[in-house]
Amino acid sequence: TVVDVGANLGLFSLTARQRCGGDLTSYMFEPVPSIFAALEDNARRLGEGRLHAVCCGLSAQAGEAQFAYRPNMPSLSTAYIHDDAELEEQV
Repeated sequence: TVVDVGANLGLFSLTARQRCGGDLTSYMFEPVPSIFAALEDNARRLGEGRLHAVCCGLSAQAGEAQFAYRPNMPSLSTAYIHDDAELEEQV
């Protein structure tokens, strides 16, 4: 079993599942809704019921956070907000 925190599109879980010959269950957490939609689609199409997408972030503390979302480069989306307004869209 894998817990994939900040799963983005799910590439880590998909690769881990492939390396384990399909014998792997993964719980993938992604808090950015538009990225989560793609993650959920990947899990449904490629996971054979063993990849589970959850739309939330995980932290050691309860609370809320803002994320910098880069729609054209989702792998660069982050909880670390930068000052470059041209690249940011707050979710």
